[in-house]
Amino acid sequence: MSMVKDAGKAMLQGQEMPWSLHVLEDDVPWVAARPGIEQRILHARPSMNFIVTQSRYQPGAHAGRHRHVGHVFAMTKRGAWSHDPDNFPYVPGTYVYEPANVIHCFYNGPQVSEAMFVLQGDVEFFEDGSDKVKHREGVDMLVKRYYERCEAAGLPRPGILA
Repeated sequence: MSMVKDAGKAMLQGQEMPWSLHVLEDDVPWVAARPGIEQRILHARPSMNFIVTQSRYQPGAHAGRHRHVGHVFAMTKRGAWSHDPDNFPYVPGTYVYEPANVIHCFYNGPQVSEAMFVLQGDVEFFEDGSDKVKHREGVDMLVKRYYERCEAAGLPRPGILA
């Protein structure tokens, strides 16, 4: 496995910095998150409620109404997706910023898409057709579920926590 965690300390702009995390994405397994959507976690810091994920979407995949209580930063790697079911402008190389607390849906276009997301804070999922929160997930729960899915598929737990 090419994942390396540098031990020790480094200097960054004259300040001591603890070790850093280096991850080769191909060493981190994809697991099914929901029908038509696979996910892998590249980095997670539950104590800071911070996570970096990659998601892969099958044609026409959809994620229901939700909101992030923190900011989300995304980069499209392949395919095309959107927050609009009829238009897919987020193509490879597109950077997307989602402000905190905006209720939205995810819609994938007609081909397989991949995107990387940096999330701060919890995610709230809504009941269909309502503004009532169905459930809320923090980084700790996302990591727990990811590890459970890895284990269920017979895959080792990758070293994503820092």
